[in-house]
This record gives sequence, C-alpha cells and structure tokens, in this order.
Amino acid sequence: MAIGPARITFEQNSAALSADARAELDKMAQAIVSGETGRMTLKAYTSTGGSTSETRRMSLARGLAVRSYLIDKGVPKEKIDLQALGNVGDAGPADRVDLLPGKS
Repeated sequence: MAIGPARITFEQNSAALSADARAELDKMAQAIVSGETGRMTLKAYTSTGGSTSETRRMSLARGLAVRSYLIDKGVPKEKIDLQALGNVGDAGPADRVDLLPGKS
C-alpha cells in the first residue's frame, strides 16, 4: 500500500528541517525503503528573494535538504527527482517542499 503525498514547510529565509519535518520524512523514507512506494518527486517552493535566481536558489536549497535527509535514511538517490520551482504561485503555502509519490 503506497503512502500519499506529504508537505514539508519551512520558516521564511531558511532551508533548515524542523523536528516535525524530520518525523514526516522518516515515514516517507521508511515507505520508500520498504517498497511501499517507488520514486518520489520533490517540488520545492519559496517566497524568499526578489529575482528568479534568488528564489530558485532558496527552493533548490530546501529541496536538497529534503533529498539529503532521505538519502541519509537509506533512500537510493536514483529514486528521488527534484524540481526547484522558486516562487511559482499556487494554492499552497509559499515556503515548502511537496513530496509526491510516483511509480517505480
């Protein structure tokens, strides 16, 4: 049984993972390592910065923080896709990384 998507939120101007974020990532890592879900797509966003370059850089830092944490928990790096989207407006909070389970 695959687990659903997850959302990791960040403080503005920060790529540091909170204790709550680590707990959620622990569950996702366990599901991937145990084979409950295959690949993951990380979609990283930010409200930080004014230029496209600044927003992409912060969203990339957040996505890499999540990716590194998952890899440290045993998730093979080839099972994680990362998209740094900057400040693309949508209905969700601006400072976040969405983890979307995919197929193997």
